[in-house]
Formats: sequence, C-alpha cells, structure tokens
Amino acid sequence: MDRFPATRGVPASTNEKFEGRYDLFISTGYPSPYRGDGVFAVDLSCLQSGGEKCIERLIDGAHYEMVVFNDKLYAGSMDSGVNVLDLNTLKLSKIDLGSAAPLVRVFDGKLYVGTYRGKFVGDSWR
Repeated sequence: MDRFPATRGVPASTNEKFEGRYDLFISTGYPSPYRGDGVFAVDLSCLQSGGEKCIERLIDGAHYEMVVFNDKLYAGSMDSGVNVLDLNTLKLSKIDLGSAAPLVRVFDGKLYVGTYRGKFVGDSWR
C-alpha cells in the first residue's frame, strides 16, 4: 500500500502527514516577478497557531497542477516537463517533454500530462 495515496489538483493533500508534519502541498502557478515560485509543503496547524517556519519549499519554479501518485509528487512545470519528487527519499527527477506541462492528472490508475504543444493556443492534453 502506498504511504501517500493518490490525490490530485492544486492543492494536493495526503492521508498521512509528509515528513510527519506537513498536511498540504501547494504550488504557485504562473511565474511571479518576486522569484518566490515553487511547490511547497504546508503545516496547517503551525499556520493556525501562528508558528514560524510552517512552509517548506520542495521544488523551485512555477508549477500548476500536481498529483500524489505511487508515493511521488508529480508537479507540472510552467517552464518544461514534470518535476517528480519521491516523497520517501526526497529525490527529485524530471519527465522532460520539451515544453511546459502544467496539467497533471491521474485517471484509471494512469498518469496523464497536458502540454501546450497543440495546433491552437490553449490546445492541451497532447
């Protein structure tokens, strides 16, 4: 059984706390002029209590959709491909598609990625 069962969308959450602390994964979406983009782990109880260091950046860069699937966080990059973070080892890898791949979904036990490589602007799911 997966330690972190499949979830989808932005934000993504899991049944078990990541690193025993974080409840939620969020991403920044479109690039910010402040260079604070990324995928973050959030400790909701820390935020509610007014604590410090409640958020940890896991992956740099603007990302849109993400899913947790087979103990890995798949985050669609607004720049290129899909960043894959193994939630057990924290090893980061990439699925290189040669273009932005902001849409990441799980359907019927399979991972699907949408790119902007279509004939028309906004034509995704290629």
